[in-house]
Amino acid sequence: MKTVPAAPTWLRGLLLAQQVHALHVLERGAESVVQGEALTGLSDWRPEDPDDRTSALAGLLNNLSYGLAATGRLDEALDRARASVDMRRELASRDAGARPDLARSLNALSRHHHQAGHLDEALRVARESLQVRRAAAEDRPDAYLTELESTLSHLAEIQLDLGDFMGVRETVRETASVLHQLDPSDPDALQRHYVRALLDMAELSAAANAREEAMEIADEAVTLARQLVRDRGRDHLPLLGGAFLMQAKTLADASRLMVASRVNNKAAQVFRSVLRDTTDYVQGLLTALHNQVGFLTLMHRFEGAERAAAEAVTVLAPLELPAELAEAHLKHARTLLALDRLPEFESARSSALELYQRLDGESPGDYAQKISEAKSLGIEPPQPASP
Repeated sequence: MKTVPAAPTWLRGLLLAQQVHALHVLERGAESVVQGEALTGLSDWRPEDPDDRTSALAGLLNNLSYGLAATGRLDEALDRARASVDMRRELASRDAGARPDLARSLNALSRHHHQAGHLDEALRVARESLQVRRAAAEDRPDAYLTELESTLSHLAEIQLDLGDFMGVRETVRETASVLHQLDPSDPDALQRHYVRALLDMAELSAAANAREEAMEIADEAVTLARQLVRDRGRDHLPLLGGAFLMQAKTLADASRLMVASRVNNKAAQVFRSVLRDTTDYVQGLLTALHNQVGFLTLMHRFEGAERAAAEAVTVLAPLELPAELAEAHLKHARTLLALDRLPEFESARSSALELYQRLDGESPGDYAQKISEAKSLGIEPPQPASP
């Protein structure tokens, strides 16, 4: 019986290289490291042409660096990524066709520096990667625009961590332009993508406690969204509503509750208008109403808070969202209790309790805390004993 000959070393090497890449894509970092390290020991597998050998090894080291980073071996990941960059930089100096690969290795190195907390170095390498990718995208936009957008997003993350909010805005503007090039059929896409990117950036800025910057960014998003509605019609109303919500959040974070409440009310008005056409954006209205209950309660304007809570119940009543409706009844009950409207309070509380008990019957234990909360609402806490 004839035996099957062993696969040649070069073929084994190529198959292993593909396996390393696949394991990385599947986020199986530890396995990709094992296979990648085994492959680097197969010195005979690489092609005979020196440039092909260098290119293959650089690609392997780049993939291996991701696996090492995913398993917490950042120093080794940085070493492999640097080696990959050096190889591909040398290749790109002689062959412009190797520049996209150089950008990929630079991108990997920047991400590993970012993960390690080396923000200045991550920024420097990301900018070099961006420069190379811009050139590649100009030559072949169909092939490299997506990678350019990915690099821009990564650069924005680094700039945000460094507190460079002006830089982030410029990066976001370029990202929106790239997204528009990816979908040029929509004449409004550029401005719409930019507004959405601004809203994301405002949220990230708020999370970083950069309150003034967050308010400024949200204000720009509102201005541009208004222009879209004015110039291009009602289809952009949900985007304007979302911009108002973000602007209200940034104002509230800065303790400007009265202004935040007014802006939030504009969001509610926008989403009420949208609701006449479709229920697709009902969550926007519910968010605005929930915010309004909170703002008005903090300002001790309990009648207004009760009206907003009651509207949320009315909006949810015809929809098949029992958990959300139960929560709306419970919030309404709290506002009624604050106004000492006890019969209405009992009705709202009972509605919430009935819904939560039904939901708990379908999923035992999941709503026990909510049931307890509804039952205890309105019960006076025990008074301390007299001395």
